[in-house]
Amino acid sequence: MDAAGKEVLKVLTEILERKNNAGVYRGWLKFWNRNWERWLYAMHRITGVGVGIYLVAHIWETSYSATAFLDVSNGGSPVVWTNLMSFLSNEFFHTGLLLVALASVFHALNGVRLIFAEQGLMIGKVKPPTFPMIPSSLKGGQRYFGIAIVIISFILLVYAFYQLFIIGLGW
Repeated sequence: MDAAGKEVLKVLTEILERKNNAGVYRGWLKFWNRNWERWLYAMHRITGVGVGIYLVAHIWETSYSATAFLDVSNGGSPVVWTNLMSFLSNEFFHTGLLLVALASVFHALNGVRLIFAEQGLMIGKVKPPTFPMIPSSLKGGQRYFGIAIVIISFILLVYAFYQLFIIGLGW
């Protein structure tokens, strides 16, 4: 192996031996003072975890009440279901549903943006690194797509608010 090959091997070995000491907080929760894509990245992670927790809670709540509704030993009385639905029909739980709707829409639309980015669509032209170091993806259509995602998410949030509070609770 020549000198250039040994140097490349040395650099690659140093890179592979480095530890990622950022952790969860600095790695993907500390996103202020960062660029737009970092904000979208952090919000994608946070909304994904939130929607996942909601999904588990929703399946548990629905299976519990459906089991009580279908209990043939008690005649299949819908009392448990009716009581649960009357308990969940208030401003507190509807606010939670509103946040879940916002998180779901944002997460889904941002997922589409990430699929486009992974396929190399709407990413700016790659240029040699010069000062200041600005990622090429921040100059392409991905930035505008991210802004559109936030705007569409808030428009659908207004619609969800109308459905949950104006129509659902009769405000």
